[in-house]
Amino acid sequence: FTMANDLSAFIPEVWAAESLMILNQNLVAGNLVYRDFSNEIAAAGDVVNAVRPSKFYGTRKNDGDNVTTQNATATKVPVPLDQYQHVSFVIHDGDESKGLGSLVNTYLAPAVQGVAQAIDEAILGERYNFFTNSVGKLGTTATVSTVVGANTKLNEQLAPMTDRYMIVSPAVAGALQEISTFHEAQKVGDAGTALA
Repeated sequence: FTMANDLSAFIPEVWAAESLMILNQNLVAGNLVYRDFSNEIAAAGDVVNAVRPSKFYGTRKNDGDNVTTQNATATKVPVPLDQYQHVSFVIHDGDESKGLGSLVNTYLAPAVQGVAQAIDEAILGERYNFFTNSVGKLGTTATVSTVVGANTKLNEQLAPMTDRYMIVSPAVAGALQEISTFHEAQKVGDAGTALA
């Protein structure tokens, strides 16, 4: 129920705030990619630069020895802002009398969920650019070795040790759930949280 003077359903900033909240709740791959540059001010079509950090090596030193310096370099990875995902819809006259909550549930949430899916698909579509770093084989059942191999590959590529995730298809998820190593608490030792 909305009062005649309640115009919150038509304030663009309110819709934008609700949209961003729903978007962040529905992104999967979008929430897992490197986004430290997301606060940069950039327009559509611009290129922002992500940074791939250097690898440093610990060296031994005796008391009185000079230190060995290493070059602190960072590789810039250009990210063009050239993808536009959107869902457009019209609110008809009969719906204009509804409050913001009702309009969000009826229109905004499903629309933003569609955008989130499109963003995730665009990100996951980039996997073809990284096949040199792949493990396992398409069309074969996932195994413990596949998961271990994926972790090894992440280590070799200097991926951060924390917050690692694995996105798999429903078929692969089912195959992994059949492997006792991943779901029997006495074997996993984490009450199943890794698989979750």
